[in-house]
Amino acid sequence: MKKNPAELKPVLVQCGRSEIATYRTQEVHAYSGNPLLEALPPILSESAALDGLGYYPDYRREDRALQNHIRYHIIQDSLRMFVPLSRHIDVEQRFSRLLRGGYTGRNPAQAGHWPEMVKRAGSVSSTVKASAPPPTITDAGGMTMIGFSGLGKTTTVNRITNLYPQPIYHNEYHGQKCTLSQLVWLKLPTPFDGSIRGLCINFFQAVDKILGTHYEANFVRDRSTVDELLGHMTWVA
Repeated sequence: MKKNPAELKPVLVQCGRSEIATYRTQEVHAYSGNPLLEALPPILSESAALDGLGYYPDYRREDRALQNHIRYHIIQDSLRMFVPLSRHIDVEQRFSRLLRGGYTGRNPAQAGHWPEMVKRAGSVSSTVKASAPPPTITDAGGMTMIGFSGLGKTTTVNRITNLYPQPIYHNEYHGQKCTLSQLVWLKLPTPFDGSIRGLCINFFQAVDKILGTHYEANFVRDRSTVDELLGHMTWVA
């Protein structure tokens, strides 16, 4: 059977920096005792967010005396200038809350965590019987950014995600073995054909690229249905 076009077109993956987990004392009590939360960078104040998000090109007065063909290259750097506004700080704070809020119900150091994750993933699978219990309610949330092209939505998201490591690798937590790859954020473009199947395939490709796994090879088949791929996608997540 001819392959789905989405399987032949690899997704462009935005890769961020990786880190080995170092655990920080949490100022929010609800975040304590969770290695996924303690491994994240500190929660930023408004002034710290301004410093982290902004980019201001270097200015040297002596560069004004350089020849034009050299100055053109220096001026080019000014196009990267980013001056955070109040709306950028608001988005950064929302992202920070959403990210941490989603982890509050997912604590791998807590007894019963993994059986609960298996239960949640199974509740999404198309093979689960209708009598299966409903999935556990989580604290995970979301948000939407809407605006005309060129307003800076992509730039804002990129600068915010760059404040965080993308994969964090855990080895040991408080003297206990904790072998875990934490994928903090993942940016997926809309599939070229706009299909759910294409989104699932792109998800596997992106995770494989970042973590060095083989989910696409394991789960994607010519006859794989959308329901099957969504079930596999849930297990991976």
